Amino acid sequence: PLTARLLSSFMADGREGQVGAARLSRYFRAPTQDLVFSDSASIVSADHWEMGGGYTLPVHSLEWSRVFRPMRAASLTVRKSLPAVGRLMALVPWSLADRSMRQAKPALRVEMPPRHLVETVTAEAFRVAALAMLARFRLRPDWNEAEFAWLVDIARQNRRLGPLQFRLVRVAGGEIVGGFVFGGQPGQRADVFNILCHPGAENETVKAVFASLDAEGFALAVGMAQPFLLTALQRHRWLTLKHRGFFCIASRHEAVMQAIREGSF
Repeated sequence: PLTARLLSSFMADGREGQVGAARLSRYFRAPTQDLVFSDSASIVSADHWEMGGGYTLPVHSLEWSRVFRPMRAASLTVRKSLPAVGRLMALVPWSLADRSMRQAKPALRVEMPPRHLVETVTAEAFRVAALAMLARFRLRPDWNEAEFAWLVDIARQNRRLGPLQFRLVRVAGGEIVGGFVFGGQPGQRADVFNILCHPGAENETVKAVFASLDAEGFALAVGMAQPFLLTALQRHRWLTLKHRGFFCIASRHEAVMQAIREGSF
């Protein structure tokens, strides 16, 4: 077991601040840490990280976005960047335009994979199922009951993203093949925090995730790209990938670094 540290962000004030930033970066050098990572590093921070023996991971640095209702999704984007214009756009009945677009562009809709279903579960039920799905990775979170309950409590405090929801993907016989966690309100944006699945179930799980969110009326869904899901994500049209900030990771343990190099985390 290792204790990981998350480096979020820091600010530098002028030339003296740059020296302080360099000192912080040296502190987080790979030889001094069991496990440390950042999922939103700048270019300068990423360069410091690599000079200190860490890795910058290109796939994890990407954010995927899957649109279900283009007009509504566009209005949400405008509302975020131009609030005044966005408030006016919110008065427009975009559902009518989206209904026409979804008829003209059937690829916007996502159908549930045959013999699969998605069910809402408690956080504890998701945790238990997730432990089996995480076993595929050499480096994985140790989600004991107390730790996971704390994480869930912290995540639920971010009310801006909407209610936190846990879902499992099953086949008709009852076998769990995948699961996902997200926050959001129907008609808005779904922020997908995690998608997990058993090996070989990537395509069905991703399709079930999108089909479930589409059926609930979300305008779009976004999440962090992960290598084991990338091919399954790329099977879908109306999906884009963009840079979200450098994902940097480092450890003083060679076994951990080997798992990172192999993508087994």
